[in-house]
Amino acid sequence: MKLKILFGLVAVYTIVNILVIRFIGGLSSYLLNIALWSTFFLATVVLSNIEDNINLFKWRLNREVLFNAILFGVIQVAVLILAGFYLGFGLSPYAPNPISMLLNILYFTTMLLGLEFSRAYLIEGFNRKRVYVIIVGISIIYTFLNIPLAKYISIYSTSGLIIFLGSVFLPSLAKNIFATFLVITGGPLASISYLGILYIFEFLSPILPDLPWTVNSLIAI
Repeated sequence: MKLKILFGLVAVYTIVNILVIRFIGGLSSYLLNIALWSTFFLATVVLSNIEDNINLFKWRLNREVLFNAILFGVIQVAVLILAGFYLGFGLSPYAPNPISMLLNILYFTTMLLGLEFSRAYLIEGFNRKRVYVIIVGISIIYTFLNIPLAKYISIYSTSGLIIFLGSVFLPSLAKNIFATFLVITGGPLASISYLGILYIFEFLSPILPDLPWTVNSLIAI
């Protein structure tokens, strides 16, 4: 059953990064992304409930962990803003009009639901004695699947690889390690709360800190 979810996750990643990005653009691209992640999220919730009798909404739900997850998200955004005051801000690459903002909200919300509920279901059932193996293994899988395929195929040199590792891979790995830890201790709603705050700032703020990749990486890690 868990292999089906993992296969579905890889399938969504492949469709989004190869078919949608390469052959479909504009509004249709957004809508297809939203439809894919919504379907994957619903399939994860329904199958986990039917086949394993698990309510992922309540699984390991811990209000203290949930509060701390929100707090960490707010602190990370505050540090980014503070760094922006010292190093400068730039305009957001995302269009600020209401329709684009709504599409962005639907996009990152459905993606978060799909990723974090599937992360929780893959973690469920593992022995807590192997918690470090779970954190590392799941985090690596989700790190690779969080990074757009275009980022991998754009690496042409050693310096490009170093920049990719420092600016993309390691920050994403750190974020996924923390998200996996939050799921283990507080359920998927905890990781969604933490990551959701970061996505809200990234997608909805009209200006964003214009930081060198080295500084951005240090804050993320």
